[in-house]
Amino acid sequence: SDDRRGMPQEEAEVFFQENGFHFPALEDGSAEPGQLVQTAPALTSPAARSLAQAALAQYRADALAMPLQALEQEIQADGVAPVAIARRFKCGLPAVLRRLAALPEEVLGQEAGLVVCDASGTLLFRKPVTGFSMPRFGASCPLWPLYTALVHPNIPVRRNVLQQGRNAAAFDCMAVAWPQEMQDFGADPMYRAVMLILPGAKDARDPQPVGASCRICPRQGCPARREPSILKEEF
Repeated sequence: SDDRRGMPQEEAEVFFQENGFHFPALEDGSAEPGQLVQTAPALTSPAARSLAQAALAQYRADALAMPLQALEQEIQADGVAPVAIARRFKCGLPAVLRRLAALPEEVLGQEAGLVVCDASGTLLFRKPVTGFSMPRFGASCPLWPLYTALVHPNIPVRRNVLQQGRNAAAFDCMAVAWPQEMQDFGADPMYRAVMLILPGAKDARDPQPVGASCRICPRQGCPARREPSILKEEF
């Protein structure tokens, strides 16, 4: 259904999609996250407004660290190079991946998707990209580079992937996991992971096959499969 309101996270996703995941008022400082949330008709519940405001606060912090005009110049000079951008602006790689996904397509030069998960693997944030399926319910494919990064915190992971399906498509995925906050001695760290998804070259060598979710994945003999597919191709 086109109307995906109901749960707080769905309301927040609708709000971001209606704005194209880009907020000029936060870029130029003419509005605060709270102001945008309070005037958004898509956000009807306090929980949805809370989720959206937290995401907008993160957006504003990333925009302050990497101003749009300076970042655009960097991309025009050296292309989409997340590590170089992180060094140029002296910020973390997770912030760079989030920031690149939030750029207008005409600035980045291509479409971009983004997913963020917590340590349980649950997707907390989704920005769709054409051709890359993201499950709305249930767990996603454990072969995504997002989860490879999650088990190797602070180590950047980059993979060419080919998502299986009726219209298989290749993507360039860059991911990294980071601790949510500074840990005290003896405390268990809490990690999150982020993955930037860029349309990949059709002639990419040896792309890693991935799916969306096991229930709708046609790949046969997959070592990561946790349940049978409902698609006839699997049987």
